[in-house]
Parts: sequence; structure tokens; C-alpha cells
Amino acid sequence: MNATTNRDLDIDLAKGLACLMMIYGHIGFQMNVVIERPPHLVPSWIFAESSVALFFMATGMNVLHYVQRVASKKGFGPTRDFLITNVALFLMGLIYNVNRYSVGLMDLFQGIAVAAFVTYIPFRRNWPTWAIVIIALEIFVIAFGFALAPDPSISNGYIAVSARAFADSMKPGAAHPNLMGQYLAMLGELKSLPLWHRFLFIQFSALPWTGCAMLGGVLMRHARTKHEIWLWIFFAAILASSLAFPFFLAQHMVDYFHRGKPDYVLRHVGIAGLFILAARRWYTGQWRAGRWLEFIGRESFFVFVLQWLFLEISTTIVKGPPIFVMIVAQTVVVMSLITVTTKKLAARRDRGVDSVAFAKRWFGVAIGVGFAAWWIGRVPKPPLYLNVHLAHLISNISSIAFAMAFPSLKTLMRGSKKPRAVPEAAHA
Repeated sequence: MNATTNRDLDIDLAKGLACLMMIYGHIGFQMNVVIERPPHLVPSWIFAESSVALFFMATGMNVLHYVQRVASKKGFGPTRDFLITNVALFLMGLIYNVNRYSVGLMDLFQGIAVAAFVTYIPFRRNWPTWAIVIIALEIFVIAFGFALAPDPSISNGYIAVSARAFADSMKPGAAHPNLMGQYLAMLGELKSLPLWHRFLFIQFSALPWTGCAMLGGVLMRHARTKHEIWLWIFFAAILASSLAFPFFLAQHMVDYFHRGKPDYVLRHVGIAGLFILAARRWYTGQWRAGRWLEFIGRESFFVFVLQWLFLEISTTIVKGPPIFVMIVAQTVVVMSLITVTTKKLAARRDRGVDSVAFAKRWFGVAIGVGFAAWWIGRVPKPPLYLNVHLAHLISNISSIAFAMAFPSLKTLMRGSKKPRAVPEAAHA
């Protein structure tokens, strides 16, 4: 922990690495890796997809970090503050959903908010570790049972856009005039599922990812203690257990919204747990690249909302085969643009983060522009869907405003001039 900032540097490192892996994976997707699956890229692709587990485990660690800081405070106050910030994160995340055409589905901000608050309850009540681990494993079992059960509606009715068609549409000269229409129709079919189904099992859903956050809290509770060896054994066993299930290979766009496959979850939870254990034991903050990852992790809000803007520009301009050097080169370019832009935005935010006027202004921009984007794109107009593309473009403004405003809300609640001070568990 850095005593001057009251932050655990290894948590920021884990979140920063998750951001880097996420962008590498998204660029690989845009460049057709998910279809061609070049053998030399499979290991790095598996590692990149572990970013989801890293985000949620870091959320659980931040939950325990917050609980430890408010342990001496009795009453409902800390719980009230924690609930308010996570409800705000859940609702304001709808602005990001407008950008991703995913309003009505559990996207990353909703998943983080739900996982954080559910994880908060047993740690705030100081439940024993064995009870929390059992609950987490039960959450996995329920999610896996649902993921493995045959569902005719998904296999027969919900595959509207193949991943190959989506990837082929990005090639120069490709003619897919109604691909956007097919994609929006597929999302519409997903959104027609019952709300409980989407909340619990689709995309960054409450199940199984809340279980992952709980394991992150357990890891933080016992890392650097005499019990740490059991954590190494536990997460190694989770990784090994993923081999007992068939390797999940996405074939259609709809597959990417069903992330609860046992091999997918167990493999990535195992990798994430082992990485965080190693970072928590050996990372000291002296590594220059590590300090850059810490910065990216601290500012993961900006990274999330900026990545698609720069990634889509980069992969539109640069076309090429899915080879490692091409993906790495684009990742470097996109991360460089994100880093420079984030530094400027963060400096602007920090100058006014403790101001009520600042919070009102940016929340106003976020809500106003977000509503305008939703209104423009609410009824897709074929064949070119120009209104959908325009809504997507201007929603980037509301997403950036959201990233500016949310830390201000938490800072004002705490009455502190330090950005992102409360509650850290609400960070993505």
C-alpha cells in the first residue's frame, strides 16, 4: 500500500493490466482473431480474456479495502454511502450502454455495481472466510448449471449474426448492407428475455461475476498472511478444473453475451487469482511500466469510455491479417492515445472534483447528451442506419462526461478534496 495515497498499488496494477488486456482483446476481435484463431495467438488471447475476472476480483478487493477503512464507524452511514455510489454507478452506466447499443443488458458498470454491493454485505458483517467461499462457489454452480442447460430459444432463435459475417464486414470492399440491422435485431431478441434472466445470466451478469468479486475479497483478506499458501492452491485448482469442461469456442455474436461458460469463468478466475497473488506479494511500485499500469488502473473509467472511440478509428484506418505484430502495434497506438487523453481529462477533473458546480455541469452534460443519443437512435432507420451511427458517435461525449462526473459525486459525499476517495469498491 502507498501510505501517501491510501491505495493498494497492486490493485491499481491489476486493473491497469486488465485494461491493457481488454484493449488487446478488443483489437484482436476487430481484426478477426476470434474466427481464424491462429495457433500462435491462442495463449495471448486466453490471457487477454482474463481481464473480466481481473476487474471483478479487483472490485472485491476494493470492497474489503473500504470495509476496513470504515470498520470503526457504526450505524448505517457507511452502508448508505456505499449503496448510493453503486446505485449511481448502475444508473449512470446506462449512458455507456447507449454507446454500446446495450441498454437493457447488464454491461460492465452494472455488473461491477451489483457485485460490489452484494460482496459488501458479508464483509461488512465480518462473516468467516469459509462461509464467503461457499457462497461464491454456490454462485458459480448456479451459473454453470444454467449455462450448461440446453436452451432452444438461444440455439434456434438468437443467432442472427455470425461472428464471421461481422468480421468480414470490416474488410475493404465488403458488402453487408443489412449487417447493422441483423445485429440490432439480435440485440432486440436478447433484450426480449425476461429481466431476471438478463440480470442474472447475460453479459456481465450478477451470476457468476459476483462470486468472482467475493473471491477477490477473500484473496485480499488472507494474502500476505500465514494462510496465503491455501490461496495459491485454491486458485491453481480452479484453473486446473477448467480443463474438465469442453473448450468454449464462440461461433456467433450472441455467444459473446453468454460469458458464464464453466471453462471460460474457471480458467480466467484461476489466472486472475494467481496474478493478483503474485502482484500482492512481490510488486513494490518500482517498475516504470508498472507505474504506468497503475495510472491506467486508477483511471479505468476514462480507459473504458475512450477505448472504443480510438479503437474503432484505429481498426477502421488500419486493415490487415490477425497476426501478433499487427495487433500489438495497434494496441500500442490506442493505449498511447488513451494515456495522453486521460492525463488531460484527469487533470481537468481534479481541478474541480470537489466542486458542486463541477458535478452538476458534467452530470448535466452526461444526462443531456446521453438522452439525446438515445432519442436519435431509439428507432433504427434502415437501410444505412445513419441515425444509429450518429447516436453512437455523440454518445462518446456523454460517456466521457460520465467519467468526469462520477468521481466528483463520491468526493462530495466524503467531503474530501481527494478524487476517487469513496467508496473505492465502486470503481470499475
